[in-house]
Amino acid sequence: MDADLWHGLHDLLGRKWTAHILLTLAEDPRGFNDLERAHDGLTPKVLSARLDDLRCRGFVAREVHATTPPRTTYRLTADGHAFVTRLRALEDGVERCECDQPCVTVAACC
Repeated sequence: MDADLWHGLHDLLGRKWTAHILLTLAEDPRGFNDLERAHDGLTPKVLSARLDDLRCRGFVAREVHATTPPRTTYRLTADGHAFVTRLRALEDGVERCECDQPCVTVAACC
């Protein structure tokens, strides 16, 4: 087992809003304000930090349009789409629990 790999994966996905942003951008490219509006509670500061991190990792590309005012569009890169495809595959392996708090469990293990 490569502990550094798993720590890196947790570092990426363990941050609130990261998966939400990736899944939203998988639908289609979005502007900054559109991304913010799509997720109630997501602040501009956190969105900016998550987008910077995803760009640094090569999952998201940013395009600044020469308009007045300037317009910025974010989209998934090929690596970003591949990563989201793998994330969605994980959805088949988990299911929601019917308990007092929001949680998931591995499907058909209990």
